[in-house]
This record gives sequence, structure tokens and C-alpha cells, in this order.
Amino acid sequence: PLPLWPIFALGALITLARPPEALLVLRAQDIGFSLSSAPLILAAMNLAYALSAFPLGRLFDRVGARHLLQAGLLLMLLSQLLLALGDTPVWCVLGALCWGLHLGCSQGVIAALIAQRAPKAKRARAFGWYALVCGLALLANGGLTGLLWQMLSPASAFLVTAAIASGGLLLAPRLLRQH
Repeated sequence: PLPLWPIFALGALITLARPPEALLVLRAQDIGFSLSSAPLILAAMNLAYALSAFPLGRLFDRVGARHLLQAGLLLMLLSQLLLALGDTPVWCVLGALCWGLHLGCSQGVIAALIAQRAPKAKRARAFGWYALVCGLALLANGGLTGLLWQMLSPASAFLVTAAIASGGLLLAPRLLRQH
């Protein structure tokens, strides 16, 4: 599915810019959340995602993918900077909310692009390729961010993913030329 490879590449970039959610919980603990309350940070992220997905999907239907995906990358960049540089629970919650909004801007939009671009007879295969590409990116991301967390600092893991999100912002217009 050659016309889909730019979408797959952008999906991989977005995945590389988003560290494993376990690091969000660990960061919450690192900056002051108790062991029992740290998982609530995932609830905040998922609430932002759930509440934003439908309205942002409607917006996609009106304006297309380019601006939403770029906004999603910008939100991920902001999230990662808040998590890297923030040192209070408030910063962590704001980072989690931006992360959830990023998901609302990106996940449904990429799925819609694949559904629009893939030939009907090969649509499931296209989603399979997308899952494979993003799964490999997720493995690479988890290894890299985990290593950075252990060897350098928690902030270093989030700063690297922020840099990847910045690169994604620069590359997204090229990858989305037709969308």
C-alpha cells in the first residue's frame, strides 16, 4: 500500500514522540503523587482523550487531517516539556491532559485517513501494516525512553520525546501533502 506509507511514517513518528504510559505514572510518583494515587494520572489523560475524541473527529470531517495532526504533535510536545521540566503535581496533571488531547487529535484522524486511502479489499491489511509499524516504533520508544530514564534522568526521557515531536511537526506537512 504505497500511498499509505506517508501515513504509516507519520504514525510511527507520533508513536516515537509518545513514551509508554507507564512513564507517566512513574513521573507522577517521581514528583509527589503517592503510590496509590499515581495511577489517577492515567485517568486524567484518558478523560481528556475520551472527551476530546468526538468533537475533534467532527472537526476532522470539516477541516481535514493536516491541522489536527499538527495540533496533536504540538500538544504532545507541550505534554513532554511539562513532564520533563515540571516539578509539581499540577505540571504533571497538565502534561497528562495535553497528552490526552494529543490522542484525541491524532488517533481517530489517522484511522480515518487509512480507511479513506486504503482500497476496500485491502483495508484490513492496511490497518495491520499500520499496527506493525507503530508496534515496532513503540518497542523502540520504550527501550530508548526506559534507558534514558535509568541512565540519565526522567526528564531526559521526556526531553527526547519532545525533540521527536518537534521533528514530527517539521515533517508532518511533507507527509500530509495530499491530506
